[in-house]
Amino acid sequence: MIQANKLFSKPSNRALSMGAIALLAAFPDVSLAEERRVLASMQQELQQEQKMDVFEQYKISKDIPKYALSSLVQASDLVEHVKKTVTYDGKVDSSEAYLVQSIDHKGNIDLRVKYDEKKLSKNEDVLDQISKITRNEYRLRNYADSYDKSSVSHIKTGDNSAVISFNFSKFGLPQDVAYFRFMRVKLYVEQGKVTKMEVRNSQPFTFADYKIDDYLQVVLFDAQPGSDVVMKKKTITATGKKKKKPIKLEYVTTPVAHYDDSDMGVVVLNQDLMSEVSDPRYREERVELDRTFPLMGDMIRRKGIDLPMPYGVSLAYRDQDLNMDLTSFSVFGLDPNLIAKFFDPEKTTAKINAKSVTLRGDVNILPFWNVFGYIGQIDINAKVKTQFKGNDEPICVVDCNLLEIPEMNAVDLNIPIHLRYSSVGVGTTLAVGYKNFFASATATYTKTKLDGADDWGDGIATYQPLIGYQMPDYRAQVFVGAEYQDYDDYLEGNVNFKAGGIPITMPYRVGIDVDRWTYTVGFNKELGKNYNITGMYSTGEDRDSVTLNLGYRF
Repeated sequence: MIQANKLFSKPSNRALSMGAIALLAAFPDVSLAEERRVLASMQQELQQEQKMDVFEQYKISKDIPKYALSSLVQASDLVEHVKKTVTYDGKVDSSEAYLVQSIDHKGNIDLRVKYDEKKLSKNEDVLDQISKITRNEYRLRNYADSYDKSSVSHIKTGDNSAVISFNFSKFGLPQDVAYFRFMRVKLYVEQGKVTKMEVRNSQPFTFADYKIDDYLQVVLFDAQPGSDVVMKKKTITATGKKKKKPIKLEYVTTPVAHYDDSDMGVVVLNQDLMSEVSDPRYREERVELDRTFPLMGDMIRRKGIDLPMPYGVSLAYRDQDLNMDLTSFSVFGLDPNLIAKFFDPEKTTAKINAKSVTLRGDVNILPFWNVFGYIGQIDINAKVKTQFKGNDEPICVVDCNLLEIPEMNAVDLNIPIHLRYSSVGVGTTLAVGYKNFFASATATYTKTKLDGADDWGDGIATYQPLIGYQMPDYRAQVFVGAEYQDYDDYLEGNVNFKAGGIPITMPYRVGIDVDRWTYTVGFNKELGKNYNITGMYSTGEDRDSVTLNLGYRF
């Protein structure tokens, strides 16, 4: 009889009661004490089975799940034969090559592709594709713990035989192979040995330039003297579309030989292929494996935490409206108290709209630490509303022949101003996460220069603490937080204009009063493995802003 048990699932009291009733119906003469003993024994057995890890129960190495991600785990030094067949638009195209992996006494890995040019397709860069796939398999060789422990279940098919199922984690895989979160795995155990692994997709996904509808990976295992189990062959078959046309992909990986530090030495699994790869006429290319950043990235991923790609460039657009109260102002170096006789600072406000476009580059130094720099342009349109108190006689501001305020009565003035700035800045982000939740803190420092001016103005610092929740099924995050803009209490600079055809430079110093904090909500959505779009809305007592950011990571 086939018995199905779900790992870590707790049987209900009802399930135990129904089991006891069935047992008592079969043996009506059992005493009450015996009934209790049987119930206790059943419950203890179920609890003991729940506590026992399925891999331990069947004495299976916990490294077995690695084979679904990488065949390079089977030995430190090995040779594999890879054959790729593509059926596209009614045409069949095949290529084949060898992968040679070796590790020196310091632990440095060398990985090479050996090939005969006559056996490579002329229609695509096969070596580049094989190198990319191999590079991914190299990176994934240490991800045995990337499967979801809570998804493990098993069906007994015999005394020492079973089918074990599990899913891959939504978090524990690098972003560029995150499609494995759609994979469901079955391990077939016969007489205590793993004989086969099947990996199938539960929903369509995108891989390279392909839209994959159906994916099947079959790994056959075989026992070898002196070892638990080795891979016999791995076949990947995928069907889908490329440019809206049907396509079928098939990758067949066959181990040729592996090398052991024990007395066994070289174990040749396929003598014909071994003789072929040893042909000195075969050419070879080295596969570049390691990336410098982020430091400690693999260690973090093995703990079940997904990481974005280390480098990024992005283009951001920000539209901000700011209502600013003026506390004082001075032009042409005049005494603010003198100006206050004619203009009332408390009745002077500025409505400012700032639109900026920024190009940013960044790198993840550590998994939790990102640094970036940016350049941009800011267009400012301001409407200054003030009240002129009036004057009994003309006032000379610069030179009576150039700039003179004639005799006027009290009047409200609306003064439009358009300014354009260049900006440069640097920033850094620190982030932490727990399960689906994360928190980050970003600080930036920006310097601006008015077009036509010689000097850069004082810098502006901003701080942005955020907390958020990620939805791994959708590769998206939502967050809330705040933004602090560290304005100075004064704005200083020069405005150039002409009076009577003569250019005039007007220095100004304006005192401002503005709330520096705003609340922020936003989202980030990953578009494939490289692109992402981020949107934020900030609002506060004195300002509102909308930010859109399109990024590319590599």
